[in-house]
Amino acid sequence: MNAERTDRIGFGDLRLIQQPEDFCYGVDAVILADFAASGIKPKSRVMDLGTGNGIIPLILSHKTACRIYGLEVQQKAFEIACRNVALNELNDRISMIHGNVKEIGLTLHPELAGNIDVVVSNPPYMAHQSGLVNENPAKTIARHETMGNLLDFLLSAARLLKDKGHLYLIHRPSRMVDLFCMAREAGLEPKELRL
Repeated sequence: MNAERTDRIGFGDLRLIQQPEDFCYGVDAVILADFAASGIKPKSRVMDLGTGNGIIPLILSHKTACRIYGLEVQQKAFEIACRNVALNELNDRISMIHGNVKEIGLTLHPELAGNIDVVVSNPPYMAHQSGLVNENPAKTIARHETMGNLLDFLLSAARLLKDKGHLYLIHRPSRMVDLFCMAREAGLEPKELRL
């Protein structure tokens, strides 16, 4: 079993269980949560696609008064995310869902389709079979499009969002053209860009 650590994350008294050998959150999660929080209304329903250990829902729970869902495909990361919600006594505001991004709003929680106000995601940055692949399968899944590609994340966001809902996504500049083309293919239109 990998060694765990519990960190204070700098948002109120929130704490986060992490397994450094598998994956630890970085500044991208903080930047994304800050960007998204500005567009979240108090009674919004928010979905984090690829939540990992649940860091983005935790930060959003500090910055907003919304209802948050986190979707995670990796069993171990999902279990840690659930433990993080319980550790911070946020079960009344945050719910974790175990499953693949391709299935959410279809066979997995179909009642969420068209009922989410805001989708956030820090998806895997590397296209399938590109870049250096880590020997640790958890890191490979988090960093590479092995369980779902960028289009899958965008199609799921489009499926989940209410009319006039918002998607907040963080990605690498090298994938910007891919992102814009696939967003249009998914029926989403980029409106604001923060570099």
